[in-house]
Amino acid sequence: MPDGFSRLVLKQLLDLPEGQLETFEPFADRIIEEARLSWSVYDQDSGRRTLGGIIENIVIDPLIGFGVL
Repeated sequence: MPDGFSRLVLKQLLDLPEGQLETFEPFADRIIEEARLSWSVYDQDSGRRTLGGIIENIVIDPLIGFGVL
């Protein structure tokens, strides 16, 4: 992950409205955009899904494991 990725994720998490549900896709899309993440594949939708899966594995799953989500 690029430098500052942890800070970017923390900022995105803290910016979420308290008490309101947020779906994963818009959250992941914001992180992908702000971190300027890319996956060099012909099918950009597939690349975006791959990046979303990475964000799910390194951000969301640990939060679930710690009981935060």
